[in-house]
Amino acid sequence: MEETLTISREDIYQQFEDFFSNRKRDQLEELARLYPKQQSFEIDFNDLQRFNPELADNVIAYPDKFIPIGEEVIRSLNTHALIVAKETYKPKLRIFNLPEVYNVAVQNLGAGHLDKLVKVEGAVSWITDIYPRLQTALWECVHCWQITTTKPDKTEPVKPPIQCKCGRNHFNLLEEKSEFVNLQRARVQEMVEKLRGNTPTSHVDMWLESDLVNLIAPGEKLVITGIL
Repeated sequence: MEETLTISREDIYQQFEDFFSNRKRDQLEELARLYPKQQSFEIDFNDLQRFNPELADNVIAYPDKFIPIGEEVIRSLNTHALIVAKETYKPKLRIFNLPEVYNVAVQNLGAGHLDKLVKVEGAVSWITDIYPRLQTALWECVHCWQITTTKPDKTEPVKPPIQCKCGRNHFNLLEEKSEFVNLQRARVQEMVEKLRGNTPTSHVDMWLESDLVNLIAPGEKLVITGIL
């Protein structure tokens, strides 16, 4: 049976705020000073676990819910004068150094790991060029010129809204006002020395976005923390 998350959004926000305020003030200021050249706010999982074990466990179990709230807290705690508009300050929260208990062999990744934060070791077998991914799309109704915003799914073709408030369904995409992010895909395969007998080589595909693009090359061995 799937577990039900009982903690409120307000409590999650408060837990992250306590952690950042008590442990990460200097790191917050440094990120704001370097942004946008540096966009990742990196957290050692062991540090988070020592401060708040419940928060750390929930980040592992519900990363899609907890990490965006953590990023919201990072934006709200920024006090650096170089960042004028918070809507342009969108750092990414990255977790690293997960304990070995969360280390999963590529060939063992399965349904039980879906939507969880996991650690995987492997070697890069191929990587794509960088290309833009539409992150926030702004659509203009051709009849009433009203603007509608959509958040395209990563794996689906970009689709216009179903219907405008005026009742029509013809839109133009406003590319110059929409938000794009750099995207690169890579494939990581199980390291040969970890294969048993005649076991075929397993692989997993990665999506690398923002400041994670152009950091790896084919043949490199990696320890990856990500959401399956």
